[in-house]
Amino acid sequence: MDFGSQLLNAQKSGAEAIYLYGGVEGDARIVLQAKKLGIGLPILGANVLGNQKFLDLAAESANGMLLTWGAVDPKNPKAASLQSKMRQQYQRDADVFVAHAYDAVYAIAEAMKKAGTTVKDRAAIQKAIREGTYSGAVGDLAFDQNGHNIRHIFVAQVVNGKFEIVD
Repeated sequence: MDFGSQLLNAQKSGAEAIYLYGGVEGDARIVLQAKKLGIGLPILGANVLGNQKFLDLAAESANGMLLTWGAVDPKNPKAASLQSKMRQQYQRDADVFVAHAYDAVYAIAEAMKKAGTTVKDRAAIQKAIREGTYSGAVGDLAFDQNGHNIRHIFVAQVVNGKFEIVD
């Protein structure tokens, strides 16, 4: 629970930044404690922190942080629709993980339709996924020959308690 020693050691070590790749609650504690200790190193994070819970827990201490971001672009019509549904049904924003799940279901359904099969023919579905593209809430998805998705990962910065896409 107390990350003070590690934070002070990082600062004394000559490190150029602190990179967080943990869980929301623990990383929020680290950010809060770094602010309290006056740690002057930039704090960077993984996309696991790209959600409202992290912003709520870390509060203003997160301002200035940079993190990788599988962006949910509000200008994207599918993302806007998903966001509206999330707010209406759950009174919260859709984070990147909700958007990934949403896109996965629709990508699989589209591949099943293209392959003309149900879940019984997994090979045909995998082939259809790898050969196709899908425009989803996180943007355009394309897949390589191994089935890994190929897409641009953005960098976001926390500005006044909100994520803003930098790149």
